[in-house]
Amino acid sequence: MKVHVSAHLNDRSIALIEATLADDDVVFRNRLGSDDEKAASLAEAEVVFGNLHKTQLLAAPRLRWMQLESIGFDHYVALGPDEMPPDLQISNLKGMFAAPVTETAIGGVLTLYRRIDELTRAKDARDWRALELRPQTRIVSGTSSLVLGVGAIGSHCGRVLEGLGSTVTTFGRSKDTADLATFDELDNALRCADLVFVTLPGTPATDRLLDERRLGLMKPHAILANVGRGSVIDEEALVRALTAGTIGGAVVDVTWKEPLPEDHPLWACRNAVITQHTAGGYNDELPDKARLFLDNLALYRSAGEMFNLVDFDKGY
Repeated sequence: MKVHVSAHLNDRSIALIEATLADDDVVFRNRLGSDDEKAASLAEAEVVFGNLHKTQLLAAPRLRWMQLESIGFDHYVALGPDEMPPDLQISNLKGMFAAPVTETAIGGVLTLYRRIDELTRAKDARDWRALELRPQTRIVSGTSSLVLGVGAIGSHCGRVLEGLGSTVTTFGRSKDTADLATFDELDNALRCADLVFVTLPGTPATDRLLDERRLGLMKPHAILANVGRGSVIDEEALVRALTAGTIGGAVVDVTWKEPLPEDHPLWACRNAVITQHTAGGYNDELPDKARLFLDNLALYRSAGEMFNLVDFDKGY
């Protein structure tokens, strides 16, 4: 089997793939020199591990399965039949990042709730501000949390929040999986929530879902944490809300443009924690990606039912 690996991997991950697929024809893109070599490898590949650019799919007519190295699939949503190899299946890493993303989102909230942001600035200035900051601290226990998205990340986030003593309400596509499913229900829930966690994918249906009007429904002390996709939030409206103090703060892992431009006003918002799309990261992230790919490849090889296959109609 011809396998083309373009995923970002470390030495441990590469060694694991090489040892497991010793009898297969495995090509690592970063070891190829010229563009012609890379194009030739893609043209022959049956399996790809990595996120090909959509234009590269046209150069892979034999491709039957692509294992993404991400959860996000929005790059491929708008592709037409002429841009996709026939019978192509695509799987993502759904579920793999539930724990680290949740810990980042809640860690960011705790940074603001416990005033660790201000305490860090005070430390750098060697400025003892205990009497000023201690009365400003808050606790998650007793709060009302609204979690947008009921996938692996949203579900895990909800469970952790409940463990911290927060009352959790979920919003999703259907009442079969979420507490709320209509926009009117979402609007009402935004008025009541102390904490709002966004774990939604980037699709046409979620584009700017939290616009200026909906951000304006939030409580003045409410904190918004976005670990889904930057496109879900109107970024300019968020900056205005943070600057004016009409919401209490934000934890921002994903933005419309990445890296976030140096002159972007979000950098200057003191009540924002910017985690720079690191939420899914952890020390064994890359070997775990390789292991997931290899497990799924075994299912593909045996014609078994692979996990995390993307639904093209839903876009995730």
